[in-house]
Amino acid sequence: MQFLTVLTTLLALGGSVLASPTPQNDNLHRRQKIITGVNGISAPTGGETISTTSNFTFTYKPFDYCFEDFSAVSIWLVPGPNAPTASSLNATQGFSQYLVAYGEWLYDDDGVYVLAPGPPPPSFSVPELDPSYVGSTVYVAVVEIVDGCPPESTPEYILSSVGVVYAG
Repeated sequence: MQFLTVLTTLLALGGSVLASPTPQNDNLHRRQKIITGVNGISAPTGGETISTTSNFTFTYKPFDYCFEDFSAVSIWLVPGPNAPTASSLNATQGFSQYLVAYGEWLYDDDGVYVLAPGPPPPSFSVPELDPSYVGSTVYVAVVEIVDGCPPESTPEYILSSVGVVYAG
């Protein structure tokens, strides 16, 4: 009888802990992997100067290592002086500290589907930033979502970035 009481108590506690909607407990169930060191950004190039007077060219090749039908990416301009790392991302795999959020985009990896909003444009504008950023390195960053790779079938994220100089 005492065994059943202890077992019932443990199950009740375990159930409430597992059912808790906090991000910390949610991460126990979903293992999220953030891959760094892979850079699909070919434009702009490292050290390039960007300014509010002209758009900067943007080119990104999705990593697509799971051969999904499409690759979802979000594009950001984030402050330096250091390149963003996995710890720079928040719980939603976006940046809490950023200068510009250029939005979410979809690449058709197979050339078959037409999905909105489609791939990003070939260039982006630079808004006027705080004058303290003039002459400093900021980073164009991409977070690619790789969804459903076997065997885990849980989302994985690829963080790419390139440092550029903001000229104002």
